[in-house]
Amino acid sequence: MVAFEYRYLGVVCELMKTFDQGRDYVCIQHYASKVLLIAPHSIDGYFWMIYAMFKLNHPEMARGELRMAQRNLLEEEYDELIERLKMAGFSRCYGITPA
Repeated sequence: MVAFEYRYLGVVCELMKTFDQGRDYVCIQHYASKVLLIAPHSIDGYFWMIYAMFKLNHPEMARGELRMAQRNLLEEEYDELIERLKMAGFSRCYGITPA
């Protein structure tokens, strides 16, 4: 099952990149939620969910997902998520300060 999950996550993450190029944030949110159902500890799932919520102008929902990530991810995983969010320009919006 683990091998299937990794393949699925890889394919879906590539799909979300394609949706991002087309600015289809509803589809990103849809697939990110599926990723988090299958792999609730997925850094990619949380990144894309937060990204989509922000792009859909739902900052409170995005902050809620960030809080959920903090509860569900290991400290190192959460730190990696924060770094990815910083690189994507989310510092000011989410109270994430540059390192």
